[in-house]
Amino acid sequence: LKLIGQRATMVLIFAAGIGATVAASYAALRKIQSSVDGQKAPAVLLFDGRCAVCNKTVCFVLARNSRKTLRYASLHSPTGKKLAEEAGVNVWEGGAKYKDGTESPNTSILIENGNAHVRLNAAAAVLPHLDGGWPLLVIPLYVVPGCVRDVFYNWFAANRFRFFGEGGACTDLARSEDKRDLFLDK
Repeated sequence: LKLIGQRATMVLIFAAGIGATVAASYAALRKIQSSVDGQKAPAVLLFDGRCAVCNKTVCFVLARNSRKTLRYASLHSPTGKKLAEEAGVNVWEGGAKYKDGTESPNTSILIENGNAHVRLNAAAAVLPHLDGGWPLLVIPLYVVPGCVRDVFYNWFAANRFRFFGEGGACTDLARSEDKRDLFLDK
């Protein structure tokens, strides 16, 4: 009985710790979201316009960013190339190969308040811009050490065409009247 009581106490302490962590994380997220709302300029998501996963991700984000705090540009466009260069991010080395043998960008980029976020850090920086509970996913992303996130991201990015192929732009949603102005590479 003593062992069962100790285990029950440990479980309660653990549950209380998780509850406090989630509450603190949720409060921090609300603070992050309010800072997103107070941005002077919208953040810009630069993505591989020839990648099916990237295009589907942009469509996912477009549908869940009702506050319109994000703008978008393909890294293949003159605008996207210029913004990546200005942010000091070289995306054209070490990317996966397209079917035609040319090299793809090695990361997506989120430029926000003058800072460039790459790989999964870009995904984590996008999450506070989304509606609903999606911003809560930032918690597990930041629990995993950056070096582990980068290894996973680099592996996935190198294999994305094998898993999902090229193309797949959601042009209907992305270029609809109410979304067209969100794209910088018209």
